[in-house]
Order: sequence, then structure tokens, then C-alpha cells
Amino acid sequence: LPNPTCVTDNAANEKKAIEILGWERSGCYGHRINLIVKNALEVTEVNKILSKCRKLVGHFHKSTSLNDCLIEKQASVFSDSETLIGHKLIIDCPTRWNSSLDMLRRILEQTPAIMAVASDKKISKSMLDNVKACCWNFEELSVVEDLVQILEPFQRATSILCAELNPTMNKVLVTFEKIKKILENPNFSSIMKKVVSKMKEEICKRITDEEIPLMAAMLSPDTKNLNFLSESERISAHQLLLTKALSVSNVKIKEEKNETVTDSSSQSGPSTDILPKLPSLDSELTHDPQTEVICTGEKTVDECGVSSAKKMKCVDLEDWFDDVFVVREDRISESVAVEKEVTMYLGSSKSAEDRALTLLQWWQKNEFLFPRLGILARKYLAIPASSVPSERVFSLCGNLITKKRSRMRPALVDTIVFLKMNMEVYW
Repeated sequence: LPNPTCVTDNAANEKKAIEILGWERSGCYGHRINLIVKNALEVTEVNKILSKCRKLVGHFHKSTSLNDCLIEKQASVFSDSETLIGHKLIIDCPTRWNSSLDMLRRILEQTPAIMAVASDKKISKSMLDNVKACCWNFEELSVVEDLVQILEPFQRATSILCAELNPTMNKVLVTFEKIKKILENPNFSSIMKKVVSKMKEEICKRITDEEIPLMAAMLSPDTKNLNFLSESERISAHQLLLTKALSVSNVKIKEEKNETVTDSSSQSGPSTDILPKLPSLDSELTHDPQTEVICTGEKTVDECGVSSAKKMKCVDLEDWFDDVFVVREDRISESVAVEKEVTMYLGSSKSAEDRALTLLQWWQKNEFLFPRLGILARKYLAIPASSVPSERVFSLCGNLITKKRSRMRPALVDTIVFLKMNMEVYW
């Protein structure tokens, strides 16, 4: 469709730029998840635990003797699982909540070795006191275990919605519905209930009813029935799909009329067709039940003697039967044709062969059955749920172009970035 959709984070300058351009905007769901979790981790009790973790990791990073002692204790404590030996403690990054999850996981994994370090008499008393002061007690250990259990679904959701090779916008609604179900666990501790309550509040604030993810979900044959929504919400959503399909038809009819007027001028320049060819209103089958039709040879003639379309019948049906029944071209209106297409799509089910297809492969196979919905699928399924993949490219460019390599030609930079981002494809 002519108006592009731009995916950005919540930066005010980006919002203003999209508004000036007159484009449609979709907020990045990767950034939304980041804000949801980051604000939930500001709960006082959890913030204290994270502060202790940062201090603990800082002590091991600053002291080589502590780090060497940790590696020595790992060899004795994890003798049965060698994969845990040599793991260093991880410090989190303030701007990325998933780094906090990695830090908690690593300390939780290395807790036996850390406790062994805290009881080693070879280390100076001041260092031991610092380590002991940052170690978790039993209550904090229980909180961290529950916290890791809650944060893991958010990390999974981030990886799903920030994928690069598959459509992601159609997965937004089901992803947050899954997260909501996980947060309904009644067995959380009092501290974790505060975190969960804050998460629910942030989800309601940042994940609002938006048209783009709803349309993308309906244009996926797996989630088109919207069983996770209420009955009234499903009816409204399906009505929205019908309205969008009708608008696609109307746009195409206007374009076809304009093409007939400017046919001579269009031959000089490249084709500017935005939408695929659709049947126009004249080629759609429309039926007027009040018109009496009399069959005469190849054409039908009404009472006024006006010739209509050719009779639609099989070639092996003799004309001798014409006075018994009338075979003619039935015609239906544009809106009825669109409604039938939407109804047929919503009522269809996947075959055994279709289950092995990806979403885009399914639309490639079935686009001829649902031409108008296929146009909508091209628009909404092409919109990524997150701007993270593009930001990865920007980060790569920032690491590539430095003060010592600031005079590279743009073409060379493009080539290096392309090879880096497609390394797995070629090698």
C-alpha cells in the first residue's frame, strides 16, 4: 500500500519525524518489553538484591586473587559438571534488562563456588568480609529463583518478537497473552507479587489495543480466530478485517479508472502499480433477481430487448433444454464478493500439507483464493514487531567506523556490513 509503516522506539524526535512525513508508526515491542521489565525491577526489595549482586561481581572483577580462588573452587565443587568450570561472573548493563537476568543466572549457578570462596582462610579478612556482605541469605535466594523464573518468559518473548528471518507482528498478541497467563500464578511470594503487580500495570499501560498487531494476527491462519479475545472483541476485529478488505477493493477500482484516462502518458515511464490486479466491479458477478431473462442463442435478452452477458453453460448442454430452465451469468456486488472472501478465509482450516509450510509460504500458495486479503498480508506481515534488527546494524556500523578508521568509503562500509550480517548465509 502507498503509505509506509515505520517501526521506532519512544524517542520524541523519531515520533515527530514520522508525523512530519505523514507515515504510519508502530512502536517497537522490544523496547516496550524492556521498559516493562526495567520498571518492574525497581521494586525496593528486588533493587537491593540487584545492588548486592553488582557489588559482588565488582569485587571479583577487581581482585585477581578472588577470581583465581573462584576458579579453584569451581574445579572442586563442579567436578561432576566440567561445563560450569571457568565461568566468570557477569555484570549487568543499566540499559538492558536481559543483562540483569544473565547476571542473576550466573550468580545462581556459581553460588556453591562463591560460598566456598567466602569460607576460604587464604584470602584476606577484608576481602572475605566484602564477599560475605554481598552473599544472599535464604530468603533472597528464594526471591532470585522466582525472579529468574518470571523473567525467562520475557526473554523468550524478546527473542521471538525481535527475530529477523520470519514475520513477527502476527505474534505480538499471542506473546503477551502467554505472558499474562504466566503472571497469573498464585504461588508467588509477597515480594514477587509486588513485581508481578508492577509488570501487569506496565503491560496495561504500554500494550494497548492497536490496529497493526490485530490485523497481523488475523492475517495468520493459525491465529485468525482470535480465541484468546472476548466474543465482542473478535466480532469487532473481524469487522475491521472486512472494512480493510473493502478499502483495498475501492482503491484498486479508482486506480483502474485513472489508468484508462492516463494510459497514453503512462507508456513513457515505468509502471507505478502499487496493488496487484483485482477484478473490477464490472467483471464481478452481480445478480438482479427482478430481471426476467429470455434465452436466445448465445446471448440473453431481457423484456426491454437489451442484450446482457453470454450464457454461462457447459458446451455439451444442448440448446433444446433452454425452454426448461435458464442458464445465465449470475452477478453479485463488490461488497458481497469481499464479504464472501473474508468469510471463506475465516472459516477455512489448514490441510495436512499446509502444516509444513511457513506463514509466507502459506500465503504464496493460497493468495489466489484470497486476493484482497493477500494484499493486506503483504502490508501487515511485512511490518516487523521490533526495530532491534535495524539497531543491530547501526551498532555494527558504530563498531566499524572509529577514529582510526574514519576515512573508509561508504561503498566499502556497506560491503563490510553486508558480509558481516550475512556471514551465516555464505559461510
